[in-house]
Amino acid sequence: DVDFEGIDYLLKHYNKIIEKETEEIIDSVVVDYDYSYDYSYRNLDDVLIDVFNQNSSTYQEFSTEHINKTLAYFKKYVEISGNKQNVFSSYLYALSNNVEKLKNKNEYYNSYETYFNSIIHESKNIYESLDEIYSKNYYSSDNYSYRDWNSYKSSFSSLANTVAWSIVENEKDAELIRKAIKWSETSLKLDKNNGYYLDTLAQLYYKNGQKELAISTQKKALENMKGTEDSSTYQEMQDVLTKMQNGSY
Repeated sequence: DVDFEGIDYLLKHYNKIIEKETEEIIDSVVVDYDYSYDYSYRNLDDVLIDVFNQNSSTYQEFSTEHINKTLAYFKKYVEISGNKQNVFSSYLYALSNNVEKLKNKNEYYNSYETYFNSIIHESKNIYESLDEIYSKNYYSSDNYSYRDWNSYKSSFSSLANTVAWSIVENEKDAELIRKAIKWSETSLKLDKNNGYYLDTLAQLYYKNGQKELAISTQKKALENMKGTEDSSTYQEMQDVLTKMQNGSY
C-alpha cells in the first residue's frame, strides 16, 4: 500500500519530475561516459518500469488482485507518460506474463494493436516510421542515451513476433489471426531471415486457410534454421511442416 501511495505521488508530478531531471542530466553530462550502468543516473522512467515489473513478476507469489491493481497502475502510467515506447513495450511484456490473471483477456492484444498502429503507418516506409520514434524517444545528442538503433529495431520486431506467437498458441478468432499476420509480416520486414519469425507466420497463414503459403513459409523457416538440425526446436518445426503437408495440423 505504501508503494502505491509513492507511485501516486510520482505519477501526479510526473511531467515536472521528468522536466527537472532532463535539465540536470544536460547540465551534468560527461562525454563518453556509460550511463547505463550507473544507477545514480537512472531516471524516473527506469525506476517506475522496474517497480511495475517487480510487482507483476511471475516469479513472485502475488495474488490476482495485486497483479490486476499493478497492471491498472501500469496502464495509467503509460497514458501519463504520453505513450512513451519503452514504457508501452514494458507494459505489454507485463501483460503477456500475466494473461491468465487478467480481468480482460483481450487487454494484451488490444494494447499491442494500439502500440503497433501508433508507430506503423501504411503511408510511410517502416524504417522511416521506426526512425521517427527512435529519434524522438531514444536518440540523445548529450550522450545520455545508451539505446542504439539496432537494439530498438530488434526489440520492435521481437515484440511483434511475441504477440503474434501468443495468438498462434492461444487464439482461434479469425480477426485476431488476421491482425497477427500483419504484425508477424512486419517483424520479418525488419529481420527477414529469422527462422523463428517465419515459423510464427507460417502457422498463422495455416490458421487463416492459406495452406500452400503456410507450407512454403515453413520450408523457408527450416532453411533458415540450418545448423540447428539436432535441436528440439528444429524438430518441432519439422513436425509442424509434416502436419501441414498431410493435413493433420
